[in-house]
Amino acid sequence: MNRRFPSVCAAFGYWAVLVLFGTFVLFVFVRHGEFHAGINSYDRSRFTDMVLGTAHKPYVQRLLLPRTVLIVAALTPSEVSEACTRFVENRPNLEIALQFLRWKPVDAYLYLVAGALMLLSLVLFAHYTAKMTLRTVPLRETTPSRLALALLALLCLPPFFRYISYLYDPPQLFLFALSFYLMASGKRKEFLILFPFCCLNKETAILLIPFGFLCARRSGSSREAWRMLGGQVLIYAAVRAWLMWEFRSAPGSAFEFHLMDHNAGFFADGWPFVFLVPFLLVATLVALGWREKAYVLKAGFLCTLPPLVVAAFFLGFVDEWRGYYEAFPPVFAMIVDTVSRLNASLRGHGTSAPQ
Repeated sequence: MNRRFPSVCAAFGYWAVLVLFGTFVLFVFVRHGEFHAGINSYDRSRFTDMVLGTAHKPYVQRLLLPRTVLIVAALTPSEVSEACTRFVENRPNLEIALQFLRWKPVDAYLYLVAGALMLLSLVLFAHYTAKMTLRTVPLRETTPSRLALALLALLCLPPFFRYISYLYDPPQLFLFALSFYLMASGKRKEFLILFPFCCLNKETAILLIPFGFLCARRSGSSREAWRMLGGQVLIYAAVRAWLMWEFRSAPGSAFEFHLMDHNAGFFADGWPFVFLVPFLLVATLVALGWREKAYVLKAGFLCTLPPLVVAAFFLGFVDEWRGYYEAFPPVFAMIVDTVSRLNASLRGHGTSAPQ
């Protein structure tokens, strides 16, 4: 028992620090500010509408977290929800805080459940991004190194909080980070089991189909790779067909086009310095030592970021960085890989990455 005590304390400290920093990131994520409208300002995807399934398409079809909140609320005694509302209404400071976030006191319990799920998603995103990075980058895995990478991943998120945040963003980060970690660990069955949840969260799960095929083909037989491809295609088609049928009467359309109303003006005005410098820095760090980087990272990068950038030209805002969340884990790991190799070169030590 005494021998296990230090490891238990280390594990507790690890998760406690992640929860603490995750709480800070979550507050930044939901807050309403000058350049960021939080999660309850866009009339097509307001919080209550998302949870109740009355929001506009395509947002209402991204239902993993909203539907989970609704199920938890349905299973909870009404007295609990009413007690949460009274608790907020009887404390002016809390009510002012909710007004600042543009939240309604009557939905306090729904926000509490959603907040807990989003916090859990952020913490697990950081954990599995760090685990995936240590699987694919020539670094020794220790609790301090894993914690440092997890915190770095968390603290890199706030610059992405621009324009609007959505309920499905934190689980999207977690699900893709876990997907990449599972493939980096050779856990193809677990990857396939996770895939339907990715499909329920957002339609960009389609990016995991070529990624799964390439990784399965690299580490297994061609037959296994084609089985992986067929399984993912069937799952994606079934989930998307059900979602389209379930929300066939919802207002809105499957896509929103922003090529002319935003993106054309963005490029016509020229890239602001604040966007150009990070873009060039990230591109350089990703490209350096490309051949030496782990295959799973290169596959993850090529299957996510280029398609997302192309899609952003037509279906999103090219300067809305949250639109590239799916590419965050491999890009993060590739940057860490480059920095670690540069550091090793300066110290005169060679490195070799896991493949």
